[in-house]
Amino acid sequence: MPPVLVFPWKPRPYLLILGWLGLVLILAVGGKVWAGEDEEKSSIVLMPRVGVGVEYSGFVKRGEEYSSTFGYKFLIDFLEWRRHLLYMEIDGEISFRIPSETTAFNRIRHHMAILGYRYDLGNYYLGLRLYHRCHNPFYERGRLDSNLNRNLANTYYIGLDFVDKAMLVGQKDRGIVFDPNRPFEFLGRWHVAVFLNRVITREFNDLEWLFQGQVRCDILRYRNLVPYVEAGGEV
Repeated sequence: MPPVLVFPWKPRPYLLILGWLGLVLILAVGGKVWAGEDEEKSSIVLMPRVGVGVEYSGFVKRGEEYSSTFGYKFLIDFLEWRRHLLYMEIDGEISFRIPSETTAFNRIRHHMAILGYRYDLGNYYLGLRLYHRCHNPFYERGRLDSNLNRNLANTYYIGLDFVDKAMLVGQKDRGIVFDPNRPFEFLGRWHVAVFLNRVITREFNDLEWLFQGQVRCDILRYRNLVPYVEAGGEV
């Protein structure tokens, strides 16, 4: 299936980049006028933060598709000026299992913010991003036999996001005080992240809009351990 351009014009890469940088500049200047920020905080900071996360998980109940997944996340804030932030982010996952071999590679998934802009609202970010999703099944026979076409994707989006900073990799414990003199405390802290994405170009699917949401509750803290409950979905 050939790529489908959702917009009537062809999104040339250099025009997207120039338009994106122009929009970021407009927002930065507008944010300066609107917020009346302190001149003492006007310096540009390169690479203020880098977050890395890895996880491995198995399914308690599964069908014929996957038995386990290895996930990895990278968040690189590469330029910060006052309340304005430019970043890129990768959220990847490798899935394992085919019918004849439990540990065989099956699918790789990449969700990438190629270039993103965020405005700092204190405990939250409001932002824009150029977003890409790529899903590639390795197991071709399984792909044909079990309708894995739903797991194929090669899609580019322009998106808006509203994110609690504690939802970002490298900042999960934001706001939690690890007091050695107080080993136990109830937290009951809720965090959210929502994303609204408009498809620019697509392949292997018929999406036009994608809405994503996540919510997490940090239940309690025992010394350096924080159990939590997290849920998310997309439409």
